[in-house]
Amino acid sequence: MPGNATDAASAAAPRGAARRRVGRPPQISRQAIAEAAQQVGLGNLTLKAVADHLGVSVAGLYHHIRGKEDLLRLAADQALLRRVSVFAAPFTAAAAAEVAGTPPVAPAGVADALARLVDHSLLVAVPGEGTRYRALETIRQYGTEQLTEAGELDATRARHLRWCLATTSELAEDPSPTTGDWRLDITVRTTEIDSQTAQINVPLG
Repeated sequence: MPGNATDAASAAAPRGAARRRVGRPPQISRQAIAEAAQQVGLGNLTLKAVADHLGVSVAGLYHHIRGKEDLLRLAADQALLRRVSVFAAPFTAAAAAEVAGTPPVAPAGVADALARLVDHSLLVAVPGEGTRYRALETIRQYGTEQLTEAGELDATRARHLRWCLATTSELAEDPSPTTGDWRLDITVRTTEIDSQTAQINVPLG
């Protein structure tokens, strides 16, 4: 870039941004990159857009992510994490796919994404017959804040409530329920329905 264009860009930059360039580089992490990707938006998501949002160079992102594909995966994992925050009790990958499996989250990739979130200590895997997952309360609170910021809170709660109602109906009609998992599932659904009906603000249709 010619020198006069560089000078003009520097002069037009906010004073804080100029200080960041000449001072210590901003501290970033994969989580910060994920949050920046959410704020940039899926339609505008590029490495440069995220780097500009964070006030760093594209090269700086490569210390934390491997490229555009990794950025898209990170954005999808971040979306999944905030959406599963609506679950008040441990949930299965199938439940997460139904409630959270809209772009950028691919339903077929939810199980692998949940495993990655567990690896990064953002979710906890609950042992038992079939893996279930849960988020600590602090993560759930963070997820709710992120849902609000992304404009997804009401829609995600509505999908969750529809899932609760549908699966509760299926359990109630089971002609030969088992005594263990069936009771657990029906209790979980009832608890989650009570939780969501107290908060939902959108129609179910």
